[in-house]
Amino acid sequence: MKNYLTLKIGTFAVFIGLFFSCNKNEDDLPTLLAADLISKKWKIADELITYPGQLEISIYDSLDACGKDDIYEFKLDRTLLITEGLVKCDTSLPDFSINLQWQLSNNDTQIDITDTSTLGIPILGTAEMHNFKMDILELTAMSLKVKYVDSLTGITDKLYFTPY
Repeated sequence: MKNYLTLKIGTFAVFIGLFFSCNKNEDDLPTLLAADLISKKWKIADELITYPGQLEISIYDSLDACGKDDIYEFKLDRTLLITEGLVKCDTSLPDFSINLQWQLSNNDTQIDITDTSTLGIPILGTAEMHNFKMDILELTAMSLKVKYVDSLTGITDKLYFTPY
């Protein structure tokens, strides 16, 4: 009788577990690629620019020190939080923090970024950019490499990130 009762309770527990797990929204579950993206904070390690018809050049050394240590955090709720690192561009101003929206698309080969603020997206340095796609060139536990091609100018911008 005791084994029968244990079996009934166990079966009920499994049923309840399956019922609640089946009600989860699959969009809320991260893919393996998204898991690498959201598992850490990122910082820019290099930025490469290619003007149409010219060679690719690194502009990382010309970036301000205060921009090199900004923190990019892709969160599970699909927000991208960009915060100022330890080096401040203007110490008289409060720390900045920008919330963007992100989504993987095109079979996890692109990251769609949406800026709902009026500030513009700082990683591209233009206030006109509020929605764009970046191709994922590489995403591992130690590296995030993305590429954006400006449809108006033809300029290619590659951003390489490492864990913060």
